[in-house]
Amino acid sequence: MTRRWIRTGVVAMACAALAACGEAVIIREAGPGTEKTAVTIPSGGVVNPRNWPDACALISDAEITGLLPQAKRIQRTPEWVKIPPDEAFGGKAGAGLAPNGACKYSFTLPQNGDYKSGYEGSGGIRIDIAAVGDPKSVAGHFARTKSEYGQRNVVTEVDAKVFGAAECFAWVASGSSPRFTVCRRGPVMIESLDVGFSYIDFENADRNTPAFKKIIDERLTPAFFRAATANF
Repeated sequence: MTRRWIRTGVVAMACAALAACGEAVIIREAGPGTEKTAVTIPSGGVVNPRNWPDACALISDAEITGLLPQAKRIQRTPEWVKIPPDEAFGGKAGAGLAPNGACKYSFTLPQNGDYKSGYEGSGGIRIDIAAVGDPKSVAGHFARTKSEYGQRNVVTEVDAKVFGAAECFAWVASGSSPRFTVCRRGPVMIESLDVGFSYIDFENADRNTPAFKKIIDERLTPAFFRAATANF
């Protein structure tokens, strides 16, 4: 019993001393694509949710593999977004149902780190469109949203340039809650839960460590946002 525990401990330490057990996951500094998403803004300045862009078309396979070249089995799961009149940008004109207003992007990656064999590494990000309309009006809606979130959540400033946006902020409902990021660029405001990964380590950084979180917050999440905001 003791001997088996010692051998397991030696393997775990060897994994930490080397790059990692299994194939190291590569992160590249890739730029966003150049394709643009056309947005037609009506005279009132507010695009109804039924005419919003498809959130599943905002990040391409090439953009995902440009950042994480080992990503495979890339999938997109569209989700509808319903905006009630009392929460809508532009009031009644901005209320309604967006069939593909949100999208969960998911993919597989090589498993590594000190995890049980047989588990496959995975990652993903969810992108939610929050408002579409005249850029000046969207800017006003962004400011109001930031103020409202700040009344009941912890709001922090985010460097918008790093996210490829005009303005951004992040918020958490409590110290243990996941962080959400909200950005606006041109006619669109988007929100997303930060990127999530399972059964992998990055650059010797184990999951649930400050180093791992730093890679997620400062490199991966901004890169996916830049891919999405570059459409506008």
